[in-house]
Amino acid sequence: MATTQAAMAEPKMVVDLFGQTAQFRPPPWVNSRDLDAKQAKDFETARQNGKSATGTNFFLLEFIPKGESFSNWSQLYAITAETPLSGTVQAYLDGQIRTYQKACTKIGVQKLVKKRTNQVAVILCEAYRHQPSKGEIAVFSYVKTNKTLIKHYHHTRSKAFKLSKRTSIPLSSREILDIADRLGDLKLTGG
Repeated sequence: MATTQAAMAEPKMVVDLFGQTAQFRPPPWVNSRDLDAKQAKDFETARQNGKSATGTNFFLLEFIPKGESFSNWSQLYAITAETPLSGTVQAYLDGQIRTYQKACTKIGVQKLVKKRTNQVAVILCEAYRHQPSKGEIAVFSYVKTNKTLIKHYHHTRSKAFKLSKRTSIPLSSREILDIADRLGDLKLTGG
């Protein structure tokens, strides 16, 4: 995926992920001037880290638009890391796809990048089984270095739509590819 000149000029967010430094672009709705402010105007965040039930170390940083709640958001942008993990990137992405298959009436999947240690995919959920009037577009980037899995993703909740009717999907192909480019611009150093 190509990185545009505007993307290169955009400020980066930086987090430590178990000895690796991750640099990534902010959520698409964020005014970049907001990144240095003590009080963010465009987003709310949630951060967690600790041990999972299986004993792995995990880190999670989530962003939603300002004024929304983590139980009811229109967009969610996040980065997670978990270590040590031994599975393949493909296996973790397949697990994500199965989760959507269970939660949605019908899904569409498009893999944009398919490498052994890096995969980017779009999952389109026509409608949630538990809330048939709502659907979702999710874009995931999975990267595995050593035994650490990093998942960088963006979800957009919308009204339900039909995969067979492109005009009913609330994001254009260009908007989806722009999100994928944003996620694919993740830089890892160290580790």
